Amino acid sequence: MKTPTSILFVLPIAICVLFSCAKEETQTNQQDVEDVFVTKTLTGEFSVSLTKKVRFSQGNLQYKAVGTHPVADGGTAVGKWRFANNQWDVIGETNSQISRSYNGWIDLFGWGTSGYHNPDDTNNVYNQPYSRSDFVVRDSFNYYGYGPSINMPDTDLIGTSAYYDWGIYNTIVNGGENNYHWRTLTRHELDYLLDWRQGHSEKRGKGTVNGVNGLILLPDNWTLPEGLTFVPGNDDWLNTYDVEQWTLMEEAGAVFLPAAGIRLSKFVGGVNYYGNYWLVNSDSGWAAFYYAFNRDWEQLTPCLRYHGHSVRLVKDVD
Repeated sequence: MKTPTSILFVLPIAICVLFSCAKEETQTNQQDVEDVFVTKTLTGEFSVSLTKKVRFSQGNLQYKAVGTHPVADGGTAVGKWRFANNQWDVIGETNSQISRSYNGWIDLFGWGTSGYHNPDDTNNVYNQPYSRSDFVVRDSFNYYGYGPSINMPDTDLIGTSAYYDWGIYNTIVNGGENNYHWRTLTRHELDYLLDWRQGHSEKRGKGTVNGVNGLILLPDNWTLPEGLTFVPGNDDWLNTYDVEQWTLMEEAGAVFLPAAGIRLSKFVGGVNYYGNYWLVNSDSGWAAFYYAFNRDWEQLTPCLRYHGHSVRLVKDVD
């Protein structure tokens, strides 16, 4: 996969997502606001390097600013985290209500917004899951306060800055409730999974699951369930599955990344049209890498940190 190094490649796409695709909201599944915590274990194993494999979480990461939960530095933080009950679940337009006082679930986050604040990082201020781009602070060091600043020895979400990774810092109610259990992929890992592992071109395709569009990834060892079809490729939402059919695909190890859209401040657009997923790597004090796709293209490139994107965590296979 070619990886552009200039942020200029991203800005026209963000504008398209926000303004030309805002009408794509109607077919998505709005997640309920009740505290229903379904726990699943996805069995598919995916190579992310020659020597490492991962399993994906059961759904996209979600947050609610209610209550408290234990965190990796020994304290507690505001709110609770869960994985979506199903791989196709997205919050959608309701993300527009994001704020400290909103008591519903959200699933489009600024980069590095695990809730961690490093006391040694004096240029980091607003590292919260409910942060919006109108929180403007010290942007010459750290654009709107998202993730570690450029003054830190680790500017990616690793090493001394690992607590900025959502899965490392937080306990997740239906994810084992342990810190360090989950993490965010690196751009090199995702690039390997998509374009370098054995049989990669036959193990990815676009599709629709329970009415939601997105990207389908097949595990290293894959056997298509009897009676179903899968068409690989990067053009159009070629594969369609109802809940019963997708259950069979999921049991065989398939992963689905829903097109959950993008958020800028309180505006949400491109739901069911664009998928945007954060990665662990920064590109500067004001950008970080993400993976984006729609029905006929994809790219792995830098993006402004304050954009609200999806987070899909993984755990290493021992």
